[in-house]
Amino acid sequence: MSARRTLLITAPLLAAVLLLSGCGPAADPKSTSKPTGTPRPTASSSATPAADPNASNAPQVETGEPVGLSCNDVVTPQQVYDYNPNFGLVDGFVPENGSLAAQAVAANGLACRWMNQTSGATIDVSVAHLDARSNEIRKEFLASNSTSVSSFGPDGYFDQGDVGSAAQAFPGEFWVTAASVAFFTAEDAVAIMDNVTAAAG
Repeated sequence: MSARRTLLITAPLLAAVLLLSGCGPAADPKSTSKPTGTPRPTASSSATPAADPNASNAPQVETGEPVGLSCNDVVTPQQVYDYNPNFGLVDGFVPENGSLAAQAVAANGLACRWMNQTSGATIDVSVAHLDARSNEIRKEFLASNSTSVSSFGPDGYFDQGDVGSAAQAFPGEFWVTAASVAFFTAEDAVAIMDNVTAAAG
């Protein structure tokens, strides 16, 4: 038999042997590996501050007067205890950029945070004493982009986000907000908002 004929017969046999023996491209171990251990909690856990649904689109307030209130004035320790004894005031709270609380602080307002010591859920409250024009601009924006509710007074609004909800109201010349993952409906925010609007008004 010629060498050429032997080569033609041997090549297919060799390919078949290699195929059957499993020689070929190695399987990607990532495609079959299973996760081990318990996943670590990420920044999206319940300790994450509540989302402010209107924060990215709301008009920025540029003017305002100091409110002359402290966090213990807008929601007293007893009122917090009555709402939920697991919540405690967070010292040195600095609101996230773009949040409703940060906008209030930019207008010489006050921002406060209470945290549930068990779950890590937070409630962010802010109060700002706005000039008349800033108040009207914000009300007009909310009237077109938010859900009007009567729970917080004649100018009350409530919006649900992916990881929290925000309540807003305008008692007198003040703009007050409360944002939390604990607010599933407007009614969940009423107790806190009543305290804040009473203190501001």
